[in-house]
Amino acid sequence: MLLAFIEVSCPYKIHSVSYRSLHRAAKCLCNISGAERRRSWLGSLNVPGGSLRIVFNISRKADSTLTATLDSPDQGAKGIPADEVTVTDDSLHVGVKAIAGLFRGKVEDSTVTGEWSQGGRSFPLDLKRIAAEPELVRPQEPKKPYPYLEEEVAFFNSKGGDTLAGTLTKPNTGGPFTTVLLITGSGPQDRDEFIAGHKPFLVIADYLTRQGIAVLRVDDRGVGKSTGKFAQAPPKLLPPMRKPAWRFSKRARMSIPNASASSVIVKARSKPT
Repeated sequence: MLLAFIEVSCPYKIHSVSYRSLHRAAKCLCNISGAERRRSWLGSLNVPGGSLRIVFNISRKADSTLTATLDSPDQGAKGIPADEVTVTDDSLHVGVKAIAGLFRGKVEDSTVTGEWSQGGRSFPLDLKRIAAEPELVRPQEPKKPYPYLEEEVAFFNSKGGDTLAGTLTKPNTGGPFTTVLLITGSGPQDRDEFIAGHKPFLVIADYLTRQGIAVLRVDDRGVGKSTGKFAQAPPKLLPPMRKPAWRFSKRARMSIPNASASSVIVKARSKPT
């Protein structure tokens, strides 16, 4: 996967160049006066398997220092790190050492024509100025109002001393219901198992509940509304053993009045935590 970054401020570096040409490029990249001190530039990388939108955000501080961040909307990443921004005459260079990436482009009015280099490969990347960052559209995600009941729930974990918070969805009427407990995989994750701009557990819970199944999904300890610290959880609480998982499902079932006592299904991914 290309582009996984952390936000870093970027110094504005000036090489031997006339003030007029430098000023022209800088003004195009980032408005110098007025309230607008940030400009965003959108481009699309054609990579194996599809395209990947990239947004360069270039801002100018009150002390005239330029800073830049990158976004990867299709991966749900914002504030992507660049540790070098160089404006030379009408050229823009943005370097990202963390991933050995480099953008080189020529600034012309509202466009920047160039290429992105990473991992020994180069991809054409032309940027256009945009007024607002592109909205991340996930058509598979359900939209409210839902045709079922949704409520916030919480359970006390006596062994870990934490309170786990989550979302319970269940059919409007009927019961008892078969109930599914969704457990995330390795690492701290929220109840929707948010990753790269996707919410797999939200989509799964919506589908199952529409089929007449109650679903419980929770934030990992130390994530979202769950208390505690994930990194400090005792190792014995982390492995996906059947007995601890079943005990947890029984506690969850206590808050589902219409759940069938013999029909609690634990659905886990990867290495549940």
